[in-house]
Amino acid sequence: MCVEANEKFRKLLKCREKLKDIQDARAANREEENDVEDEDPQLMGQIKDAMNVRDMDTGSSLTLQERESMPNLDQKRIVDHAKAHLLRQIEYEKKSKQEKEQSESVKPLHMFISGVGGTGKSFLIEAIKALVKSLWSTLTKQTCAVSAPTGLAAYNVGGVTAHRLFKMSIEHDRQCASYWSIPKASHKVMKTELQDLKVVIID
Repeated sequence: MCVEANEKFRKLLKCREKLKDIQDARAANREEENDVEDEDPQLMGQIKDAMNVRDMDTGSSLTLQERESMPNLDQKRIVDHAKAHLLRQIEYEKKSKQEKEQSESVKPLHMFISGVGGTGKSFLIEAIKALVKSLWSTLTKQTCAVSAPTGLAAYNVGGVTAHRLFKMSIEHDRQCASYWSIPKASHKVMKTELQDLKVVIID
């Protein structure tokens, strides 16, 4: 397991170096960032290989208190709203089966947050990840999953691609994948990895 983790870390460092080279070249040529996948598909494959569902909680150097003190007014309002909802969810989870039957369940919180580049969406994601991790610190499995449609987008927010997270089929050679049920083995792995999941963030 240690050897496998070291190999993934080595691959990730290599990907970061390649990504920096691409970004430096782009800055010089003023190219659009969204073209990375077409320009260097090998890089995207390496990033996807290096990332793992269980790696999403790693790499955060700031504490929850530091993150809560840094957001601007809009970010703080979003974090506070999410925190209030999650605290209600925790209270409901602590109730006995009989108490749950007699009280109203906590409905899932659905939020859509948008903003132009540089407005702090990635920081907000990190703040919510830290919040969820602190609220359910006793759980050993993944509590907050972050995903994105593409490898680069997922890499930028420390997450995984949506198809990797949910074991979905993907498009190959511009041919859309037909529907197929999740294999039993994949279903079992997903249930194990995501059994403590409380929040899903899609960037």
